[in-house]
Amino acid sequence: MAEIEKHFTRLDAAVASLQRARAKLKRYRASVLKAAVEGRLVPTEAELAHQEGRQYEPASVLLERILRERRAQWEAEPGRRSKYQEPQAPDTSNLPPLPEGWVWTTVDHFLTDIEAGKNFKCIERPQSDQEVGVVKVSSVTWGTFDSNESKTCPDERYINPDMFIREGDFLFSRANTILLVGACVIARNVTDRLMLSDKILRLRIVGLPAEWLLFVLRSPWGAT
Repeated sequence: MAEIEKHFTRLDAAVASLQRARAKLKRYRASVLKAAVEGRLVPTEAELAHQEGRQYEPASVLLERILRERRAQWEAEPGRRSKYQEPQAPDTSNLPPLPEGWVWTTVDHFLTDIEAGKNFKCIERPQSDQEVGVVKVSSVTWGTFDSNESKTCPDERYINPDMFIREGDFLFSRANTILLVGACVIARNVTDRLMLSDKILRLRIVGLPAEWLLFVLRSPWGAT
């Protein structure tokens, strides 16, 4: 009995050590993302340009070009009825200074549209090969897109091919627990006929890689 108690004690200590390691890893990951967003992880483009004696494009010039492309895409979209609105500049009064050539901006500067599916009662099981599914919020909860977290569309009248999720779509959860709302993923390995739900948004991005936006939104700055 005493020997069993020793093993349980060692097991408890191992579990506690693993939990501490996970907590440290989470803090380390957050600090690395924060440093990357603030330009402290690697030499900035301005620093490299000065070292190499060359010119570089500051973020303000890049942002102007992105905004022109954003407006062009908006105006080229058929069926637009609302007037184009320029995104508002962020309030930087309480934000830290940035490296040379960087600017603070908002996600809105890179969005041309936000799409969402419809809310209707579904069959609470994943769809078969002949059926169309609707994604649940749990499909984007744990860091990667999970097409198995879905339910089945009950009526073909609800099927809208424009709402099918495609490879590379940037998906964002607008509903979940307080800790999980705002979870975002890039859809990969999309093989099923899956539609957006009213709780999973598709962000249409212009001017920057979706992976970059994913890193930013998962960083401490993305949560503020």
